[in-house]
Amino acid sequence: MYHQSSGIYRKLTYTDALFVLSDRCGLTWRQLSSSVGIHPTTAEELVKLHITKSSGLDPKVTGC
Repeated sequence: MYHQSSGIYRKLTYTDALFVLSDRCGLTWRQLSSSVGIHPTTAEELVKLHITKSSGLDPKVTGC
């Protein structure tokens, strides 16, 4: 992600991008400070969760 500052584009760090996006979305400091950051790889695994304990299915990953 790039941001224009004084006519110069610079590459944003993840932290910079977080603050730019939170500002543009109207996120408050209270909301930001009460959130938890997770690594993108971990986020991908959370999105793929669909097996419940009660289903009885094996939760082991068999492929990529």
